[in-house]
Amino acid sequence: MANVTIIEMRTSDEPFVAEMLVLAMRSLPSLAHHSAGELESMARLNMSRWQVGRDPALVAWKGEWRAGALWLMGSGEVEARHYTLGLAVTPAFQRQGVARQLLESGFGWLRRHNCHSVSLRVHPANEPALKLYRRFGFEVEVMEMRRKL
Repeated sequence: MANVTIIEMRTSDEPFVAEMLVLAMRSLPSLAHHSAGELESMARLNMSRWQVGRDPALVAWKGEWRAGALWLMGSGEVEARHYTLGLAVTPAFQRQGVARQLLESGFGWLRRHNCHSVSLRVHPANEPALKLYRRFGFEVEVMEMRRKL
């Protein structure tokens, strides 16, 4: 079990959180074909849309190392009631409880802000993530299909 400290993202954490967004995007087949530069640009664009006071990011630290991040994007105004969750853990810290602790902290934030629901996207072949999300009460609601042209 990881001895992890979770804090809200600081300005100095922004490059790491962008890196975690890229890691999460690489796990989705619909984005995996993009170059590293394209994914980095998409991550920065995504982060530029986050609203201060509405869209938090949490960073997990294990000792002096950043181990992972969780971000929440609200729908609507500052007092959003539905959020989309993103999560990534650096490969060196995977399977050590970091994701679980990030999710617990994220759910704490959502409860404190009176949120009603949270959703996420995960590739169906990502069994470890599916198992974790199911333990936190996530259920499959929609199946998305895509066809490349």
